[in-house]
Amino acid sequence: MHSKTIQTYNNDADNISKRHLATKPTRLYTLIETFFKKSVPTADLGCGIGRDTSWLNLNGYPTIGLEPAEKMLEIARSSFPELKFREAHLPLSNSFECKFENLFCCAVLMHIPREQLVSSVISILKSLTTNGRAILSWRSGQGETDGRLFETYHPGQIAQLFESLGGNVLLQEEDGIWHNLVIEKSDLNKREGIAQIQDIITRERKTATYKFALLRALCEVSRYESHTVTWHRDADMVLVPMKRLAVRWIYYYWPLVKNEVRQTTYKKMAFEDQLKEIPYEFEILRSQLEGSKLPKELHRLLKKVAETIKLGPITYAGDEKQIFQFMPSLDATLYPQLKESEFGMVSIPISMWRDLNLFSHWIEDSLTIQWAELTEKINKDRRFGIYLDLITKSVQKDDRSTSTVRSLLEKHRTGHECVWSGKKLDEFAVDHMIPWSLWRNNDLWNLLPSHPKINGQKSDCLPSPELIRKRFDVIKSYWELYGEAFPDLFESQIQRGLGISGSEAVTSLGRDSLEQVITRVNIVQGGKIWNPS
Repeated sequence: MHSKTIQTYNNDADNISKRHLATKPTRLYTLIETFFKKSVPTADLGCGIGRDTSWLNLNGYPTIGLEPAEKMLEIARSSFPELKFREAHLPLSNSFECKFENLFCCAVLMHIPREQLVSSVISILKSLTTNGRAILSWRSGQGETDGRLFETYHPGQIAQLFESLGGNVLLQEEDGIWHNLVIEKSDLNKREGIAQIQDIITRERKTATYKFALLRALCEVSRYESHTVTWHRDADMVLVPMKRLAVRWIYYYWPLVKNEVRQTTYKKMAFEDQLKEIPYEFEILRSQLEGSKLPKELHRLLKKVAETIKLGPITYAGDEKQIFQFMPSLDATLYPQLKESEFGMVSIPISMWRDLNLFSHWIEDSLTIQWAELTEKINKDRRFGIYLDLITKSVQKDDRSTSTVRSLLEKHRTGHECVWSGKKLDEFAVDHMIPWSLWRNNDLWNLLPSHPKINGQKSDCLPSPELIRKRFDVIKSYWELYGEAFPDLFESQIQRGLGISGSEAVTSLGRDSLEQVITRVNIVQGGKIWNPS
């Protein structure tokens, strides 16, 4: 929690306590009676002077109050000597081992700095039992006010963060200026967005493979580049950069066009001739598209592909109601964190975006098979296996290419140590920190040197969160090396992959962002967690 905020509560405890006693959160008490179980362990996280802790205990929820401000705790203990209170704050420390079936957290989230948000959400979920529930309430803010931090967190962003880390949203609502969210820690269940995706695939006439390409691109952006999206301020929508979709379309259609495989029942695709004219080999094409400066011919191609996406699947996906919307421009003052918006943004429903985050690896497998089946029908032949091979190899060669990192490390060999064990490296293997089998990602930040024996032990496992925290100083030292050698490439890759800048990557924000991605991969795709023996 923000240290100045805690100090402000300590300094002004008497006045703040009077304001708290003068109000009663009636709506939140209704939510407690609706969603919480009685007679089970309950926590009031950020309990302040104990007002809500007292109400919870009086109404059948045995509750302990948790509060970071010492002076507020003194008032709580004095006012309610029969109740239990304890010093604690978000993110909860690793030594905090209590488990609760109910957790109430009012007016806390807006005081959490952005670099602590992920670890705070993880600690909330860890403190809940399976099927335990949390009620969170917070309001948006404007930086620091009267010494207290007030961050602005979009409720959809918080809901998706909880769901991506193992929570299930039971309720999301607005109560005046307050956002209320009810979370249940539970297994992943089928979602509304899955039904929308299935409707697009099965209920519509398909004369081209465009809808498969659009859904596949959305799957991959949600999995690998989720930090490029923006949350709509006034609607339950997520805004995806059209440029990122267009780039992936070029990857998909490149091998198909080069092998003269038809992808539409019409004569040809709108961008087909321009794609054929690109003179590069595939790997050169990829590096050009991922760079910060595009050659003119690639800029023209991206523009044409973006136009095709806009006029085709964006417009016609959906039965009676259009699911996607194209937004050519947005006010940068309202969306200061907008990324890669030069070709506009595509809005999709939050429910669909959440399900893409949770199930993209399964959805994508189904899409590629159906894409190959449609391609076979369009070409009126029986070459399904060949088409499936072209489609599945169009995103990345399965060569786990580590040559760029290996060459750099060979050039700067002095003083290297195994990223996981600390052993001095005479010879080394380049480890995919998040394994290739779970996350096909050759970004620089995901490639780290390890001792060959240790690399063999890790195999296709994920490093534990504890290992990431323990070895982060070494991880960031390699990131610093990559950033110096390939500044533009490292910056663009870490922004898309972890949602942070290169300068932020070597701070605690980099550690927390990395831990979030690894935790999400573990929860959604089931990778095994590993620590060196």
